[in-house]
Amino acid sequence: MLRLLLTLALAVPALAYSETFLGCYSSSPSGSTTGVRVTTIDLCASTCASSGAHFAWFLEGASGSAKNCYCSTTTSDSNWPTLKSADGSGSTSTSPACSNGKYYGMSLTTSFGLVGCYGTATSTAFTNTQTNQQAPIDCFATCASYRMALLQPGISGKWTCKCSNDNPATLSGVVASAQQCAQSEYWLYSHTAAASASALTKRQARERARRNTVFALCPAGKDACAVDGSEGYECIDTASELEHCGGCRFGQVDDMNATLGTE
Repeated sequence: MLRLLLTLALAVPALAYSETFLGCYSSSPSGSTTGVRVTTIDLCASTCASSGAHFAWFLEGASGSAKNCYCSTTTSDSNWPTLKSADGSGSTSTSPACSNGKYYGMSLTTSFGLVGCYGTATSTAFTNTQTNQQAPIDCFATCASYRMALLQPGISGKWTCKCSNDNPATLSGVVASAQQCAQSEYWLYSHTAAASASALTKRQARERARRNTVFALCPAGKDACAVDGSEGYECIDTASELEHCGGCRFGQVDDMNATLGTE
C-alpha cells in the first residue's frame, strides 16, 4: 500500500504557481471561498492553487480552529479589499509580514515577484506611467512586456504603476531607503527568467512535500474530514457514514472544494 501511495504521489505533475505578495488587507475580497483552516501561508497558497484559484488570502492570527485561508478565482476592481501596512512581526522590505487580523494577499498566477519596498525611486528609470489603478494585478498587466513594475499605492486606495526594462540587479541608484510595504512607498516587482526558475524549483519542492502528505492522509475509500473545534482530522467513509452523509460535515482538509456532508 505504501509503495502504491508513493507511486501515485510521484505520478501527479507539480502545480506551477506563484506566491507573489500583493499586500496586507482588511478583508478577503467578496466572492472568496468559505475558507479552510491551514497552518502556514505556503499551505494556503498550495491549497488555493490546487483548487484552480488565482488568489490566496491568509488571515494572520486566527485563533483556535477558525478558518484562515480563503481563495478567489476572479477579483474585479470593484471588490478589491482595502490595503493595510505590512507591519507584522519581523516584516522587512524584501520579506513582508502582516500583523494579526490582516489578510496576507497573494497572486498565484503572475510571473512577477516582489523585489522590495522603498521610500524613494528615480522616476527617469521608469516609463509607461499609469495612474488610478484599482489593484496591483492591473499594474502587472500594464507592465507585462517589461522586466520590472514599480507600484505605488496611494492613500485613496488607487495604485500608480510604472514600467522599466532595466536590470533589477543594478538598481542601487534607482530605488533606495528600504521600507515596510505600505501606502505611498514604492513596491518594486520583477520577472526575470532566473528568478522565475528559482521560484518554480522552490514551489515544486513544497508541492511534492504537500502531495506526499495528502496522499498518505487516509486509506483508499475514506476522506480526511476536519474535526470541529480541532486542527486535526479523521478518516471517514462519507459514502456510508450517517454523520457525514455525502461528504465531510466540517470540510475536507485536502480538498476545500469538496461537497459538505449532512448529518
